[in-house]
Amino acid sequence: MNKKKNNNSQIKFRAPYKSGKYHIFPTPNILNIYNEESYESTVRYINSLDSIIKNKYKYVIISFADCEYIKAAAMMILYAKIETILKKSDVNISIKMSLNNEINKFIKQVGLVFLCTNRCSENDIRKTKDNYPIINGNEGEFRDDIIDFIKNEIYQGALTDEEEYTLSDAIQEAMSNVYRHAYPKHTPSNQRPWWWMCTVVDDQLFLLLYDKGQGIPSTFTKGNTLFDEIDWDSSDVKSAITPKLKQYGLPESTNIAEVIKNTTVSDSIMISLAMSDDITRMTGNDEDKHGQGSKSIKKLVSDNKNGKLWVYSNRGLFFYQDDRTLPELYNMRNSIEGTLVQWNIRIKND
Repeated sequence: MNKKKNNNSQIKFRAPYKSGKYHIFPTPNILNIYNEESYESTVRYINSLDSIIKNKYKYVIISFADCEYIKAAAMMILYAKIETILKKSDVNISIKMSLNNEINKFIKQVGLVFLCTNRCSENDIRKTKDNYPIINGNEGEFRDDIIDFIKNEIYQGALTDEEEYTLSDAIQEAMSNVYRHAYPKHTPSNQRPWWWMCTVVDDQLFLLLYDKGQGIPSTFTKGNTLFDEIDWDSSDVKSAITPKLKQYGLPESTNIAEVIKNTTVSDSIMISLAMSDDITRMTGNDEDKHGQGSKSIKKLVSDNKNGKLWVYSNRGLFFYQDDRTLPELYNMRNSIEGTLVQWNIRIKND
């Protein structure tokens, strides 16, 4: 995570105010979660929109008038928050554009104006080639279309069979995790949403998947199905986890599950433990041993020159490049209220 200031700009944050019948929520001038300082102001602003439902506002304006700088992950979380609010209330939300034409272009490209006008995502994959809209789905909805688009439109059919498998496996695994683990077990299958975004900048491909579930730190704990089905007594699990416990200064024990349960562990460490090789597939149930778990998600960047993987969940960040380099862990004050996975990969991997 970048500790430097964003474009040397000071973060400015105006409080919400009312004008006539409208409640106006001005964005900070910087919306960016890749920087430690702006992460807090960005997430605090997005979470402040919960007051729309709490106070039963009828007319709201999200104002980008002050916005000078916005990045993809921040837009993804903001978009998901607005769509969730629209689905849970009868509020009318409109957008006030920025003075910056590039920001206005981005707002339109991701489909935020369409969302506020129609109260749902457009979900037109065909527009992705030019506009890169945010897609909202459940379970495996749109998954094959997304993979086909990346293969055919971005890579122009140039992927090898192995590269195609790595790409497909990573996306399928990440989406499967949303359906299987992100939301409480009793949640209806059509109420486990995710949001997807795909952007290209020069020779870099950015793939983002976000859900508003419980978060990895909340699901990777004793009493949760994902955690309890892991065969914690197996030699494979112990060999994968024990070095992590030592690395993070946690008690070493033959009863790893109890160590995790009874120790105060930061969100970033919980994410790192959950991302350890393929332990989420080391269960006693054969039907649960599908795919390679976190290995699939990490392989997409470890096989790519200068690839990067960002896994934000609740208040933690796990930043990974390859197995030769220790992942970077960060903990923040404000929660993104879910999990965001982002892959940064070169399109031309020379």
